[in-house]
Amino acid sequence: MSSLAWTASFPFFLYGYDVAIQDSTFSLRHDIHMSGSELAVYLTCTGRVGYAVGAVAAGVAANYFGRRYVLAAGGVLYTAGTLVVTFTSGYVESTVGRALSCFGVGMGLLVGPIFIAETAPSTTRGYHGTFPQVLMVVGTITVHVLELAFLRVPRHLAWRLMLGVSA
Repeated sequence: MSSLAWTASFPFFLYGYDVAIQDSTFSLRHDIHMSGSELAVYLTCTGRVGYAVGAVAAGVAANYFGRRYVLAAGGVLYTAGTLVVTFTSGYVESTVGRALSCFGVGMGLLVGPIFIAETAPSTTRGYHGTFPQVLMVVGTITVHVLELAFLRVPRHLAWRLMLGVSA
């Protein structure tokens, strides 16, 4: 059961990673030629709207298709969106990729804890229910470790590597 709970909690790792990586991606403003307001929209609004819409969509989809399929679909959307952001150089394409990846994470943020609660035995439900919070912290720490690892990498390449690693 533990491996299943860790897997269902993985969107929380991605959420922690995404929140922490926002501080590391300010050089992307120059590479993608964003204004200050475009960067603010890119980092804050796009992500928050993606999470919210993904969570709402996941609630409906999970009842219709099942929790596992929605978790898998969220993972696919996250990976696709992250790859778009990593390999594009335009503001619109990057914003669409970010919205797509945040939509996928939002799906997992809603469905993951429900899936854990429904599949964990009653004797270990509390233990398994802590996995999302643990992975959120691990995601945040991972970003800071990668920042240290990429200190000597040119800035225009470092943010792409950090986004690409998460895919």
